[in-house]
Amino acid sequence: MSAADADENPADIDNVDDLMRALRQARIDREKLDAVNNYMEHATDLQNLQHEMHEIMSLFVFQQSRRILLSRLMEIHDETTTQMKKTNTSELRERNQALKDAVHHADEEVRKLAYWSDVKQMAESGEAKEAVKEDKGWDESWEGVDQSGGAHPMREKAMVNGKKEASET
Repeated sequence: MSAADADENPADIDNVDDLMRALRQARIDREKLDAVNNYMEHATDLQNLQHEMHEIMSLFVFQQSRRILLSRLMEIHDETTTQMKKTNTSELRERNQALKDAVHHADEEVRKLAYWSDVKQMAESGEAKEAVKEDKGWDESWEGVDQSGGAHPMREKAMVNGKKEASET
């Protein structure tokens, strides 16, 4: 069997390990989407998909590819929900729940602002205009959440222009 034959008739991907292997070997996002679609058609361990969703989404180069994958997962979930209304079997319920969990994790990844252009667009459109106001968005409770940056200076010892800062009471 030549490489061209393998490309024309890809092997069925029926478990998450094979899916991850195929995704890592794929060179372009279209090949990765094809691998996920192949898995969705032949999956025997769909309940494990949710545990790999964050890594799967990170393997895509383009944000649009992540959105396409999310919409495909949602479409399959909707189809399964419709099937469940007709014939409510335990297999369909498990598939539906597994898809729901996978969609949830995929949606988390898609909603992340991965690029500066996304942040800039939100700022320009006004979506984030009140995010830095203390009563609306960022406040002291956010400090150190992700452990980035240096330690916060001790406020009681802080000096402004050589004078001790007045206490906030």
